[in-house]
Amino acid sequence: MRIQLKLKAFRSDLLTAHYNYPFNAVVYKLLNIGSPEFTEFLHSKGYKYKGKIYKLFTYSLRFEKIRMEPDSIRLLSPNVYLIISSPIDDEFFKNFILGTFSTKIIDIKYDGFETKLEPIEIEEQPIPDFSTLHRFKMLSPLILSSLDTNEEMNKQHYL
Repeated sequence: MRIQLKLKAFRSDLLTAHYNYPFNAVVYKLLNIGSPEFTEFLHSKGYKYKGKIYKLFTYSLRFEKIRMEPDSIRLLSPNVYLIISSPIDDEFFKNFILGTFSTKIIDIKYDGFETKLEPIEIEEQPIPDFSTLHRFKMLSPLILSSLDTNEEMNKQHYL
């Protein structure tokens, strides 16, 4: 399932350019309002597959109109769209939507920036038809890493 949460910025038109961590925290905060038990499970245990742990959700931000500045994004339009996707339809989205409707203001604080966002509406997005060869356009940057191992130590390497 995939949803789009429309947010409206107010009191500030600046958002940190490094928004991944604060928005990840927002997702967990909204889930926690819906179900602290589910959030604790997802955050500390997750879903295990072949020795790795997965959280099984992804998100991206879309902006109507922005201007990039050295360490920030200047919102030339107050509308921000948070798009979230997860194969855990029932529990994940039930808790996320409960948390969203219980919250009047989402406060993003990071790197000396503070942006307040008001949830406006939630809309389910259509599921893409993955049937043949496709090309994809990323909604936001993708961060990949691999584990470099040598005899002395293991080190995470970002691609």
